[in-house]
Amino acid sequence: MAVLIALTVLAVVNRFDVCRALHYKANCLTYDTLSIISVGNIESFSIVTVALLYILERREHKQEKHKQALEAIITSAQLGLVNSLARLDALEDLNEDGLWLDNMNLQGADLEGLEVPYSRFRGANLSGTILKGANLQGADLTGANLTGADLTDANLAEADLTDAILTDTILTGTNLTGAILPFKAEIANSDNLFNQN
Repeated sequence: MAVLIALTVLAVVNRFDVCRALHYKANCLTYDTLSIISVGNIESFSIVTVALLYILERREHKQEKHKQALEAIITSAQLGLVNSLARLDALEDLNEDGLWLDNMNLQGADLEGLEVPYSRFRGANLSGTILKGANLQGADLTGANLTGADLTDANLAEADLTDAILTDTILTGTNLTGAILPFKAEIANSDNLFNQN
């Protein structure tokens, strides 16, 4: 595919140069079609092909990286692992690449110190999750289940907690500055719900 794209680009540029030299005469597109075969054009063709191959391979590499990250998260959940550095890294990598983590099941996971600012965890199951000191600034946690989660000293500034479930959630020292709090969510027994740093 890279070769075809490079050849097309080279042909278009060559025809443009020929037509410009002939002051855009009617037959300029078909005039001297063999002029595309020259040392300079072959060199340009090679450079464009290599650049396109790099771009295409980089995209495939990123897709493979995302697949491995999701597999690490799923495997950790299937094995019932509470602590998993691979899961932490995977969540941070996926968030850094702008992928949504909606409906993710992270129940009971130890995610202390997780760095996922401006992430999206809509409808995620975070019940019983340890998120001490986690950075969830600006995160979209709409409809997330945070029942019994430990968010001690976490940063939830500007986070969207619309319809989130905060039953028995520990929010000691949690920064909720500018956060959108759930109106109908069950928040009974939440510790220091409105404690804002």
